[in-house]
Amino acid sequence: MQGNPCSKDPEYHMRIIAHLKDIVYVDYRLVDPDQVQSAREHFQDELFEVYEEEKRKAEEMQKVEELHQRQQQLKDANLEGINTLLDEMLKDDTEQEKLKNLTFWPEVIDELQHEFRLLSEEFIENTIKENVKKENERSVFENALNRNREEKDEASISLVHKFNLKKKHLIRQLEEDNIREEEAVAYLKELQESNLELNDDLLEIELRQMEDDDQILSGAASSVIALPCGSLMFH
Repeated sequence: MQGNPCSKDPEYHMRIIAHLKDIVYVDYRLVDPDQVQSAREHFQDELFEVYEEEKRKAEEMQKVEELHQRQQQLKDANLEGINTLLDEMLKDDTEQEKLKNLTFWPEVIDELQHEFRLLSEEFIENTIKENVKKENERSVFENALNRNREEKDEASISLVHKFNLKKKHLIRQLEEDNIREEEAVAYLKELQESNLELNDDLLEIELRQMEDDDQILSGAASSVIALPCGSLMFH
């Protein structure tokens, strides 16, 4: 801490070890645990204020995060603006200015807002739950599709790899100096047949993948649950 302005404070050493609980060395000297305890007792009021301030900031950050998550949930469920829907409706009502002159009108508005809040909260929660369920179902079917396609891709790659190995073997046979003509013709015929067989197998895999995809997508379509028709009518 030499040269640091805070070192001019006669209690800087105690303040540092009191506030920095994980500090090990100060001014190249090992911190004594007994000194730490003594320092924390000496600055306990100051430490409590710091603790309270950090707690307050943490709570504020948590509230901001919860609000952000809530707004994202509403957005995902296509419910953005629902919390201000009634206010916007009343604001756009041209008769409001006249009705405000009625002595009982504020009570009517309060009751309307209370009823709307209760019904909209129920509607929002049900809609969010169904949206989460829908997203989970979509994730399940997407994973099923991806697994099916990965399996078919692996099978296709394996077939191509086997064909390439066989092709290399046959080409080596064809490159031998003492190969007879009838042997060369047989090798070429075998290579041609293997190539046709590979094409047929790859086509079959592709058709199976399309059939499996159709079954998965049909299952997804049949399991779609309509969102509840939550009523916003007021009684």
